[in-house]
Amino acid sequence: MIKGIWVAVLAAFFIAGCTTTDPYRTSFGEFCEFERAPDCAEQVMNVSALDSVEEYRLSFIEYDDQGQLNVPEAQKIVTDAYREIAEESGILLMVFVHGWHHNANGEPEDANIASFREILRQASENEKRVRAITGKPRRKVLGVYIGWRGTSLNGFLNYFTFWARKATAHEVGDQGMTEVLLELEQIVKQNKAKHSQSRMITIGHSFGGAALFSSLHSVLSERYVSSRPYKTTQAAEGFGDLVVLLNPAFEAIRYGSLYDLSQDECREYPETQLPKLIILTSHADMFVRWFFPIGRLPGSLVESHRTTPAIYCPKNGIEHYELNQWDADIHAVGHFDSYLTHVLDARAGAKSSISNGGNVDPREAWLSQIESERGSVVFNGSVLISKGRTRPNNPYMNIFTTKDVMSGHNDIWNEVVSSFLSDLIRISTAE
Repeated sequence: MIKGIWVAVLAAFFIAGCTTTDPYRTSFGEFCEFERAPDCAEQVMNVSALDSVEEYRLSFIEYDDQGQLNVPEAQKIVTDAYREIAEESGILLMVFVHGWHHNANGEPEDANIASFREILRQASENEKRVRAITGKPRRKVLGVYIGWRGTSLNGFLNYFTFWARKATAHEVGDQGMTEVLLELEQIVKQNKAKHSQSRMITIGHSFGGAALFSSLHSVLSERYVSSRPYKTTQAAEGFGDLVVLLNPAFEAIRYGSLYDLSQDECREYPETQLPKLIILTSHADMFVRWFFPIGRLPGSLVESHRTTPAIYCPKNGIEHYELNQWDADIHAVGHFDSYLTHVLDARAGAKSSISNGGNVDPREAWLSQIESERGSVVFNGSVLISKGRTRPNNPYMNIFTTKDVMSGHNDIWNEVVSSFLSDLIRISTAE
């Protein structure tokens, strides 16, 4: 009986088969003009809607299972091309790191690529509106899709690759991704000397969020400490202008030191402080909510854990509580209640003053709501409500959503979430 089960499992394994370890994007040259999939399926760099109000550029950088560049030339070719564009105009640079069960395949085009294209298109379209208000030149919208082998097996056995793909995600983040991200950020920083409105947004989903957090954890900690030591009026710096993690699949205990840093002595944040790290997790994400703790359980059982003192920082005062390390080690960061700071609730008919405020500065609209008595912010179709655990304007926000906002692990591009993310991008990219 047992022998028969193992034979069946092995047969299913070979039937399912492994996915390719080869890179998907291997063709270089000028920007390939993309109209619709499968255009530019093997091209590292492409441009969409050239010379129109929706023009954007999208390039691909891929990593292997060891966290090394799959096509070493890609990084230099992409960064050189983007640096040349940044010499001529302001830029809005957006980076996306995909998650489990995704890759950089262009034929058929991966669903995450198609969704990222839409975000870039919307950002480019918004530049027309910004120009009409400010009278300043449009920024060039540049995208970078960071690919890795999120799918290692074909078929249903792909769901049993949790441990291997999680380890690979952290390997990609720890080994090679930080260098590329810092170089991309440097392009934006250098560009700001001539074009002060240039900005950078970085987004990671699922295990892509784990890879992104692994690559930037030390960077975020160093920036925070360097920019805000023992000061009450200094705004804390982050990476680029905003980092967003959508349904990230990494354990809460990895986030602990950064969370504690932001809560240190419950110091106040200045009114000018903008969000630097947004974690957005759905209650309805069954994979991260239930499967993730099961996957983490075997490793956590052989480690020692204890209960440690921690604090919340309500608007006035300090609240002490005990933090269970074991819970933090098996639950993902967005499903560990002690670290949650906000709830994003669906609100039918809600209208955002950030995106619908006409000539109102989006930052002014954001800050005025954050500083209000309720500390809630209205978006199109949703409202962000503080749990009262951090000081107003804390740059790190760990947000839990209802199922009406995100219905599951991959429901990250629906209208409500897209509107929320678009407003955050407007806040972070406004001058």
